[in-house]
Amino acid sequence: MIKKRLKNVKRLLLVLSGKGGVGKSVVSATFAAMLANSGFKVGLMDADIYGPSSALLFAAHRLPAEGKEGLIPLSCDGVKIMSVDLFAPGKPIPLTGSGARQVVLELLALTDWGELDCLVVDMPPATGDIMMSLTSLGRKGVAAVVVTMPDKL
Repeated sequence: MIKKRLKNVKRLLLVLSGKGGVGKSVVSATFAAMLANSGFKVGLMDADIYGPSSALLFAAHRLPAEGKEGLIPLSCDGVKIMSVDLFAPGKPIPLTGSGARQVVLELLALTDWGELDCLVVDMPPATGDIMMSLTSLGRKGVAAVVVTMPDKL
């Protein structure tokens, strides 16, 4: 089902980091907004279920609608947004690695993105089940941006 959902998405841009707190969400939102302002059809998938913030960054505060083909992402400033934070705003979601992966995969499988030039994916920090699942979707047009900051650690 995920392959069907992503069939009309030309490019995936995974925004990731080796640790949390480096600004992945802000970079993801900025990329998405800049692409939308340049006339591209853009989606933003908040796959960082441990600290989702895309809905907050775009002031998206309502549930996605249910369409014939699945959940319709919210449209904010020309960016289609999907985040677990839309379903449980500000509430922690206690999940293990495989449970977290399953939630992200289900959101991808349920979301009707339509035609997109780019789907920006705000990834959770570090490498783990979610990153391994999304990087192994077996499709062309996947790029990554690794967000870092100077730090002794």
